Amino acid sequence: MKLNVTACAKINLTLDVVGVRNDGYHLLNMIMQSVSLADKITVETVLNGDIIVTSSITSLGGTDDIAYKAANLFFKTAKISSGVNIHIDKHIPCAAGLGGGSADAAAVLLALNKIFDYPLTDERLEEISLTLGADVPYFLHGGTVSVTGIGENFRKLNDMPNCYIVIAKNAIKPSTAEMYRQIDDNDFPHPKVECAELAIEKGDYKLLCESLDNMFAHLWNCEDLVNIMECCGADSISLSGSGPSYFALFSDKDKAEQCLNTFAKNDITAYLCNPTKKAIIIE
Repeated sequence: MKLNVTACAKINLTLDVVGVRNDGYHLLNMIMQSVSLADKITVETVLNGDIIVTSSITSLGGTDDIAYKAANLFFKTAKISSGVNIHIDKHIPCAAGLGGGSADAAAVLLALNKIFDYPLTDERLEEISLTLGADVPYFLHGGTVSVTGIGENFRKLNDMPNCYIVIAKNAIKPSTAEMYRQIDDNDFPHPKVECAELAIEKGDYKLLCESLDNMFAHLWNCEDLVNIMECCGADSISLSGSGPSYFALFSDKDKAEQCLNTFAKNDITAYLCNPTKKAIIIE
């Protein structure tokens, strides 16, 4: 059986680091939003075969790919003996704070669960997905979601007001561990996550724009990205994840397209997308 899957990226409308567990994992309070920038994945089962993962980016794929780990984990947990061919047509940039790898892993878990007639419950999928990465459980849900803990606690929110989103990446990211160390060593102000939740509850786009915030933004200096977004009339600008991708919200499509074109003229990779209600779409 073969399935075609769309695995959408995410942005963080808010991201606050609120503590550290005894095991070293950081506790977060954030609002995550799936967007239409997406990888395209084919998942095809092969009886008595191996797990084979290929990618449109030649440096990805193979046994080190998180999609391989997701498939292997699914088969072991469901106690199923089968092979699968997975091909990922990458569009979400890597190491960008957009959750591309996590989205791919969630897509593989959901696709295999459907192919084999749902041997794992939603709760079990969430449980095992957390072992693949803190963001993976979110992608099993998608849409506009409040996420707390280390990424395992979810609360569905009203849909984000519709708008145009321009995402741009133009930096090399330090290790995530180093980013968290700098957060731990500094007393940065905390984002007002509750204000963003209120804005979403009311469908108040203006208040949401005023509420976007990310604690990791204090560690970045990407004036080239931010200046272009500001000059093109962005309604709000923020960082996604721990970076280095910045995103801008626009209510005006023409301004969003102007921003995208300005990035292209400056040889900066950028993407134009919209909020989505789901992170994983299986055809």
